[in-house]
Amino acid sequence: MSYPRKLHVLIVEDDSDAVEAYRVSFKTFKEKGFQLLDPCFARSFSDAKTQLDRGELFHVVILDMNLPIENRSAAVEGLVPGEQLLELIAKRDDHPVPVLLVVSGKLNLVQPLGNMQKRLDNDFWYGRLVNKGPEQDREIELGLTEALRYSDVGIHIADSGNEWFPTLSPREEDLLRRCVLTQGSCLGLDLRWWNAENGPSVSHPNPAAGPTKVLMGRFLFDDGLGASLPSFFKFEPANNGRLVFHDARILAQKLPHVKVYQANESRLRGLLVTQSVTNDGWPVPLNEYLRKAPKEVCPRMGSVINNIVKQLNLLGSPVEEEMPVGSVLWGYLNRDIIENVWKSFETKQLLESGIDNPLIVFDALKKSAVKHWANRLNCSHGDLNATNIAIDLTQPDNPQPYIFDAAGIRADLEFRDLATLEVTSILFNSGGSDHDILALVKPFYDKEFLPKPINAKLLSGATGVGQNICSVILAIRSQINVKQHSAYALLVFDAALRQLFGLAYQPNKIKTPIHACFLAAWTAKWLTLIAPRLFHSDKSA
Repeated sequence: MSYPRKLHVLIVEDDSDAVEAYRVSFKTFKEKGFQLLDPCFARSFSDAKTQLDRGELFHVVILDMNLPIENRSAAVEGLVPGEQLLELIAKRDDHPVPVLLVVSGKLNLVQPLGNMQKRLDNDFWYGRLVNKGPEQDREIELGLTEALRYSDVGIHIADSGNEWFPTLSPREEDLLRRCVLTQGSCLGLDLRWWNAENGPSVSHPNPAAGPTKVLMGRFLFDDGLGASLPSFFKFEPANNGRLVFHDARILAQKLPHVKVYQANESRLRGLLVTQSVTNDGWPVPLNEYLRKAPKEVCPRMGSVINNIVKQLNLLGSPVEEEMPVGSVLWGYLNRDIIENVWKSFETKQLLESGIDNPLIVFDALKKSAVKHWANRLNCSHGDLNATNIAIDLTQPDNPQPYIFDAAGIRADLEFRDLATLEVTSILFNSGGSDHDILALVKPFYDKEFLPKPINAKLLSGATGVGQNICSVILAIRSQINVKQHSAYALLVFDAALRQLFGLAYQPNKIKTPIHACFLAAWTAKWLTLIAPRLFHSDKSA
């Protein structure tokens, strides 16, 4: 969204004398050098609503609160028409209004005034309550100046190359402009896409909650001061945004590299700005790092995963607990939905593979009376996937990972985050030119927790990302104590089911949906081999 710099103004006013006074004032503003069109006038509630509903762009709206419902009618008692218009303007997400001035001779009827001003501050870049009278022209001039400042903010988004991302909505750009204007001597933003997704997630199971959009960028300063350190800009639905803001602040208290910069929201969208985890340069997502040459990635993956585990350990201390095995599964998993997804992929390919429906194991776990000992953390990340790990490549021989962008922070089992990382690293990459990934990872779900080295002949013909993902899984599982093998296998199965469940709404980041079926089935079988005691109701595991 980029409005022209020449200002468009809507004045909602029913009094003819006041309208003529506005015409004189705006002629004076033009003579002072303000770039603006002649203002549009609306003389009633219905007239103003018609103009707003047409989708006309307005930088500034000047609103009288005491209005008639129709043109040529008398004003109604009270401020209800004006309050209803204010609400309509605040919700105008396709054409956000940056500046709203409530200019009225009856502000004494607004009770309490503080609440009204708070609404203006939340819903607009610049909103003010102005008493009609000799000072109103000065207040309007300030509003026009702020509208020009808003229009002057530059937002550049780099081309995303081969990756496809959604556009930013006008309201999202409005939140970015407001963010820029709160910074000192800041002219704009230089942005590039980091990630985008829709649909249900671990922390936000409502399938209609999306989309989530994440960009990385720098603030651009005035007076030749250059650019800032990189920051992350995350957009969420407003109802999710409050949870994300909460989680980000907790993460900032737990990890020294996480710094919350700003949290702001409109009626429907929220924006969270956090400073980049790196000191300089542009970090890359772990997912992008996995696309580098195996000779560069594989030897360093053990160190990368070890560093990630250390950061996860900073979130909370493990305490061993005994719990029913069925309680380990994600609480939002819906059996009927998973079954419908599974049936929708009952292709010849699945049937000929001879794999069993993973819901057989799901049902057995739900019915099991076994209680299992496992480590529980009082705080977990909640959504650890390869796009929520930034890799600092300042020293290519020593890549430094940083976890960020938590979602659903809560007490949870120690290795759920790592299990999520294992499963999503496969499914978010398996497909397209990387069709061999699924075959490469199959040995990890046969009989052993740490399988023997993968067949060299198979690796020689594999894509680089496939080899790198194998190194991720090996590095993760090398971190798991033998006593925790059963718990980890259970959590991997749960993570695979969550991805299968998500396909009921849309593929999300999964490249090849049928691969989620294979992985869910393989992890189910693997779990029964690694942890058979979880299914024996007569003993504790």
